[in-house]
Order: sequence, then structure tokens, then C-alpha cells
Amino acid sequence: MTEFSLNIYEVKEDFTSLMQYVQNPYSNTFAKVKKNLVRKETYQLSDPKDYQLHKTSLEIKPLPSGVYVAEYTVAGADTKDRDSRQNFYFLVSGNRIIYQSKQTEIRFRMK
Repeated sequence: MTEFSLNIYEVKEDFTSLMQYVQNPYSNTFAKVKKNLVRKETYQLSDPKDYQLHKTSLEIKPLPSGVYVAEYTVAGADTKDRDSRQNFYFLVSGNRIIYQSKQTEIRFRMK
């Protein structure tokens, strides 16, 4: 993988569809969440081509306080590959960013 994009959406009005997504993120409820695209970012990664598992972290530009959902897409990946397109939700407050990882840990980070 050498590139992926991150679409960040703000959820402002209808939180019912968001709560349905939160309760069952594995169904098709993400598409039903009423959201507005805030930002699309593309990230370049080095590809050592060593077939080993690699991890990375990234920093996104600050967002106003609110409720957000995001989806990432791996460039050039097979559309049948479920890991090539994933989504998640997170909250932004004035003091910290609260997010939930795939392992359902909740982490706090001070601004």
C-alpha cells in the first residue's frame, strides 16, 4: 500500500442514523448517516515490499468541536477486499479528541 485517502464528515442534525451506525457498524448503516463532507486528505506511504506488517500514525488538521464519521480508502486495492474501505466515528471537544480504535479501546489525547 502506498497511498490511502481519508474522508472526514461532520454529523450535525440527525443523530438517530448515527446511533444506528454506532450500535451496528458492520451493517450498511454508514451510508445512511446524514453527514457533510468536511475534508478529504490523501496520505502517501513508503512501501518496503517486504510483506511484513507495518504500522503508521498520522495527524489531521484541527477540527471544530462536534461529532464526526470518517472513512478511509486504500488506493489501488481490490473493491472486494473489505479492508480496503473502512469507516469509524469520533468526537472532538474543545479540550481533547476522543476516538475509538478497532480494538474498542477508548483513548484520550490532550490538545
